[in-house]
Amino acid sequence: MQMTIETSRAAGNRRVFIVHRDDNMRAVLEMILHDGCEAHEITCLEGGAKQRVNLVLLDATIVREEGVALFKKLAEERPGARFLLVTKAGDDAFTQACLRAGADGILAAPFQLEVRAHGG
Repeated sequence: MQMTIETSRAAGNRRVFIVHRDDNMRAVLEMILHDGCEAHEITCLEGGAKQRVNLVLLDATIVREEGVALFKKLAEERPGARFLLVTKAGDDAFTQACLRAGADGILAAPFQLEVRAHGG
């Protein structure tokens, strides 16, 4: 997959890759992150391979297929990046294995988006 990065969207040097197989989940996460980050939806780990990234939101389905050692591999390929596992709530054994293997945290779905008015 070829990817073009819009430098005009850079927000404080925070680039986030959303690596998820579900189109809707990628779109929702990109929408949430859009105002504060330069967020990019990609469908596989090769997408954006040569781009600097600060945070990777990684679909648990991909980790299950590749194995939890994937976190170590990604950390070596992208020093300084953080990795969050996007998974279903209640998947505790798998989640703990990912954290032990190098995931920096968990984003458990479903999650609730709360919008607050500014200045009020």
